[in-house]
Amino acid sequence: GIFSSVYGDQEAITRLQYSPVRYLNRPDFHHLAVDSSLTSMSGTGAELEIGKAGNGRLRYNFGLSYASPKLEINDIGYMTFTDILRQGLTLEYVITEPFSVFRTFSAGIHQYNSFNTGGYYASSMLAGRISTLFENQWHAFGFSFRRFEGLSTRSLRGGPAMLLPWQWSNGLSMRTDRSKNITFMFNMRAGITGDGISKDFSYNPGLTFRLGNSIQLTGEMRYNKEKENLQYVSHKEFNGEQRYIMGLLDRKTMGFTLRADYGITPDLTIQYYGSPYISTGIYNDFKRISDSRASLYEDRFHIFTGQEISLDGQDNTYYIDENLNGTADYSFSNPDFNFRQFRSNLVARWEYKPGSVLYFVWQHSMTGHQSVSDPSLAHNFGQLWDIFPSDVIMLKLNYWFSL
Repeated sequence: GIFSSVYGDQEAITRLQYSPVRYLNRPDFHHLAVDSSLTSMSGTGAELEIGKAGNGRLRYNFGLSYASPKLEINDIGYMTFTDILRQGLTLEYVITEPFSVFRTFSAGIHQYNSFNTGGYYASSMLAGRISTLFENQWHAFGFSFRRFEGLSTRSLRGGPAMLLPWQWSNGLSMRTDRSKNITFMFNMRAGITGDGISKDFSYNPGLTFRLGNSIQLTGEMRYNKEKENLQYVSHKEFNGEQRYIMGLLDRKTMGFTLRADYGITPDLTIQYYGSPYISTGIYNDFKRISDSRASLYEDRFHIFTGQEISLDGQDNTYYIDENLNGTADYSFSNPDFNFRQFRSNLVARWEYKPGSVLYFVWQHSMTGHQSVSDPSLAHNFGQLWDIFPSDVIMLKLNYWFSL
């Protein structure tokens, strides 16, 4: 069980109520509302689990969890959402003795249902997974999950709950023998959504090289391509009514990671980490939410026509003429983006006497963002190295006193 109570001035407590963790300002949040006069906020939470684990081949777990809307533990931990009642059930079948081509094998299914503390249904999910370790020390893992149609309280960033279509996602990963000098790994994931438009695909290959007993090199590549038909863009007001603007986001992301570990001696080591990262996104088919809970998907939004929306290239802003009188009723900035980043760390560690360590750290980073989209990942990687860098050098000394 958890109880929290936080105190502050009215501005601080109001900010917590508007936080994405809870969005108490939602117009359909009928059992609670924002109170800007508060100088404290209290909440509760609880979790109950009953199951069997660790012995035997059949293992199971049944759980119930609860978090009130005003629970706040981010000062001492990490919490992403509140206002939830959740039931979960997990069944696993585990074999730890070698058989056939397997050293170990496990399979499981997981199910949950979620509800709002006001009583309405939020979402359900059903998932299955298989994990195996083969005789040759290769490892494989696969999963499939289905999230059924349900309500999202955060898609409209403080607006009413949004009914989202089902989502089906599948993934597969494998890894060769980690005791070898060369290890290969590969992860892949693909998903589709019930709207017939939204989908995602990603893969992540990697190699590890061991050069003798003192050098290890690891390289990984990550690529993701996704389409999201209902991606939040902006929130406006028109004729006393709220307008929640969403768009079709077409995003591509690529990143590389290089790690190097060099043990010069048992007391002197050098470690390096470097990771360039590129993400680019283009928005199309802008729409406003008309009925966020409509039973038919097409009735939940209105796609702006060419007469209603126009882009001003000079100020990179979209203008909406909703009543078609020739005058813009509201506007929002072009949400297209290019994000480029490179981060690296070089750490030298010297244990100059038992228990006493000297660290030398060099952090090097470059970050750039543009409100336009360049779909060429290769061109973005070339432009990454033109960003002015930030460099930080640090020294840390630990000395052990023997008493």
